[in-house]
Amino acid sequence: MSRDAELHARLRLLYALYGDPDRAHKVVQRHGSALAALEANIPAGTRQRLLQPQSTTVADSQLRLAEQVGARWLLPTDPEWPSGLSDSPAVCLRGALSLSPAVAIVGSRDADEYGLGVAGRLAFALAHAGISVVSGAALGVDWAAHVAALDAGGHTLAVLGTGVCGETSAQRNALLDRIVEAGGGVMSEYLIEAAGHKKHYPNRNRIVARLAGATVVVQGKKKTGCRHTVKHAAVVFAVPGDVTSAQSHYPHELLSSGKAQWLK
Repeated sequence: MSRDAELHARLRLLYALYGDPDRAHKVVQRHGSALAALEANIPAGTRQRLLQPQSTTVADSQLRLAEQVGARWLLPTDPEWPSGLSDSPAVCLRGALSLSPAVAIVGSRDADEYGLGVAGRLAFALAHAGISVVSGAALGVDWAAHVAALDAGGHTLAVLGTGVCGETSAQRNALLDRIVEAGGGVMSEYLIEAAGHKKHYPNRNRIVARLAGATVVVQGKKKTGCRHTVKHAAVVFAVPGDVTSAQSHYPHELLSSGKAQWLK
């Protein structure tokens, strides 16, 4: 089986399944490969979209766009594929992964000064020690972690809930460009120009956790996306905070339940 043919088939399958990597992965698992799935008895709606000329056009466009923006599509059979990521059909990567151990730093988008300060100091120390800092490039804790890792001259990896070129914020694009220029990476399992959607972020959070040996939760309210990250984390640490602050709810919940270790 040709690697390039399989990648092209997986991109066609992503298009046919409306850009849903989870569904695409399940189809590939069921049939052994995307190439086999193209010939198999799959649901009529999916087959109809696969047979549309647009599916081939989109796959060709994805490969061309990746080359234009300095990115590449990776398959699980590629040497560069992250070892902890076993449930994605393909990922698109701008920049570089790190061979060093990695720690994920996650938390609230509207973190307060304390949370931003802790995330920044922790990321700076980790990056300075040669540990890659992984996060989701959102405002708040994620942002503080990426910026501090860059300031330390270390490696940081941003995992997106959009495609690698799907972000519309000039501020966030500037950060992503800075990460790549500094030798870090920007990764997504969505089609290159895919816009963000709330259903994407649990998947994004899953990848953040899977790429790290440990996950640190800095701040998070009761209803926080960090729950999705922790669900997939190998080891969890949580930072205690002000007991009167809503931002301390989730870290304290993790600590009191024994699901996380104290990070002092």
